Amino acid sequence: MEKIGIFYGSTTGITESVAYRLAELMHVKKEDLHDVARSKPSEIGQYDLLLLGSST
Repeated sequence: MEKIGIFYGSTTGITESVAYRLAELMHVKKEDLHDVARSKPSEIGQYDLLLLGSST
């Protein structure tokens, strides 16, 4: 099974909420959720599949 990482950028918290909900629905562990404001670029390389979310 592919390792999934969810990376999100959220200004008001809505995108973060959606990221956590997606993780729950897709059975992605909380340690595989990353706020891009607090993440290192090297963290991306450990995943086979990335889901990216940003506020608009």
